Amino acid sequence: MMGLFEVYCGFVNRRLAWILFGLKLEWDPGLEKAIRFTKLKTKPLGVITCAWTTALTVIAFTVISSLTLYSLGRDPLPSLLAGFVLAVVLAYGISEYPKILANNMKIKSLGHAPEIVAYLIIPLKQNPNLEDAVKFAAEHGEGQMAEDLRKALWDVWSGAYRSVGEALPVLGYRWGEDIKGFEDAMYAIRTSQIEKSETRRLNTLDRAMDTVLKSVQKKFEEYINYLRIPTMVMFAGGALLPLVIIILLPLISFMGMDLGSHWNLFIILMAIVLGVFLFSEHTLSKRPAAFAPIRIPDNYPGLVSAGRIRFLGREGSAWKISFGLGAAISLLSVPYLLGASYPLTDMLNTIPIVIGTCFCLWLYMRGTSLPKKRVRDYLKRMEDETIEAAFHLGNRLLTGMSAEEAFIRVADMMSSKVGSTIPAVLENAIRNIRYLNMNLEGSLFDENRGALREISSGVVKSVFRVFTTTMKKSVVSASEALLVAANHIRQIRRVEDSLRDKISYTTSMIKATALLINPMICALAVYIANVFRETMENTRSIIGVGGTGFNAGMLTESTANPEMLQLITGLYMIALLIVLMRYVSVLECGDDPIAHRLQIAKGIPIALSAFIGVLLASSFL
Repeated sequence: MMGLFEVYCGFVNRRLAWILFGLKLEWDPGLEKAIRFTKLKTKPLGVITCAWTTALTVIAFTVISSLTLYSLGRDPLPSLLAGFVLAVVLAYGISEYPKILANNMKIKSLGHAPEIVAYLIIPLKQNPNLEDAVKFAAEHGEGQMAEDLRKALWDVWSGAYRSVGEALPVLGYRWGEDIKGFEDAMYAIRTSQIEKSETRRLNTLDRAMDTVLKSVQKKFEEYINYLRIPTMVMFAGGALLPLVIIILLPLISFMGMDLGSHWNLFIILMAIVLGVFLFSEHTLSKRPAAFAPIRIPDNYPGLVSAGRIRFLGREGSAWKISFGLGAAISLLSVPYLLGASYPLTDMLNTIPIVIGTCFCLWLYMRGTSLPKKRVRDYLKRMEDETIEAAFHLGNRLLTGMSAEEAFIRVADMMSSKVGSTIPAVLENAIRNIRYLNMNLEGSLFDENRGALREISSGVVKSVFRVFTTTMKKSVVSASEALLVAANHIRQIRRVEDSLRDKISYTTSMIKATALLINPMICALAVYIANVFRETMENTRSIIGVGGTGFNAGMLTESTANPEMLQLITGLYMIALLIVLMRYVSVLECGDDPIAHRLQIAKGIPIALSAFIGVLLASSFL
């Protein structure tokens, strides 16, 4: 995507920039920072020029095409509406893309900040060698911060810095703009090297961990307070107001006015959805970094290839299967759209298209996310059990027990839990030691036989890497390191769970809107349209029979008949559901495509059931 954006900006600036006639354009200073952070091969002026040029080109093409349609006797309003909406969206999207990209990259990277600090502190508590600690954190950390640590080591070795202690504050300054506590933590870690007493050195390292976690908590609490107004705006202006307009549409038509064709109404509603989406993106761009999710590689054992799903025991292309089945359901509406009148088609009318669209999206999003979600849940459970196992292993090692015997005792104790995963890892390691004559490190990390060879969790591998590394020094060092590692990781998890609980309370109203309020009011609008149509027919018949002299021409029938309004509001319901549920998922989970797709997939059946339920209930009234 980045490469395509760079190519497009370059092409527009070379070929189409003359459209602006040399106008002097200004840009937000944040745009320059975003381009520098993302390392995009463009300049702020190039991005703004591309945005305005693209918008003006679309507007010019829209005006020409609308005039052509008008000259042919066609209604140009749908073309004008769609063109101007597209121009606004493209202008905003292109100008904001570097900022959105930079924010996503920062969320990915800064989500690992507590882990990076923990990986620096754990080895430092055993040995005050800062270079070894940075090396350990660089090897086991993830994201851009780990890359920066590796680069800092290289700069030290190449002579750019005199020591790692000089490089760490520079790294903290670079990332401190987004997480102030990370900068303070880097200074605290550096300060710990010059503390005179061991007690003060350990306290300083603990303060570094507390500082970064409190900073994350503080920024997130400030953001939650900020969310109150945007959430109210999205709930009222983005969801309820359009739905009120839909409900009033039949009344407006009854009074002799009309909003035009189905296409006009559809474009207006999609423009509202786009407005909600752009506003949600603006709100999400201010979201601070929290904690990064577990990344599942596409080649993880047992997973299907990327872009493919299993359906009825067979593996196939995700979009082909989903689209094919959704289209098959939607075909039930074709006879009605073609004007054929049969009892079944008249009863179904346009609802199969809504159901088919929902089924297509549900199958694709669920099929491409659920397998990875299961793997992630498995790894998350394994991480929690690893923390618990680390406490038990550390306690047993403190009593003088050997590593092999400690593995056996902990595996036996934890195997009593249903679904426990760590005992299998420990038992595999024991078998490698006993029957394959491996050492402790090889029994866990050997590429071919290691007990952790297929485990992609960084937390699990890091804890056991700390264990095997410190065991080379002494059993006491290993036990202390395990207890320290487990304590810091558990501390991070508590803060993460607390923040997620707070944010989920704030987003509850948006969830209710997307899953229940929006679908029910959309279906209610269809019912009201049908009531008004029947009322108009009865009124016309009474006027025609009674001859009261009332001008029946005032009772014009809306071009948005109930069947087509059912289709339009159904598609609007789906589009708004995707936007709102993605907004909720990003707030709660950060940059996690798996969680985004699964949240939407879970919401689709609920919203569709509410929509169809109200339609069925209204048919009996």
